[in-house]
Amino acid sequence: MAGVVVVLVVVQVVLVVVQMM
Repeated sequence: MAGVVVVLVVVQVVLVVVQMM
């Protein structure tokens, strides 16, 4: 399950970075 949490966190970070761009 830890892997799933990591994936979700990475997706959230990517979305934030895209919004900042």
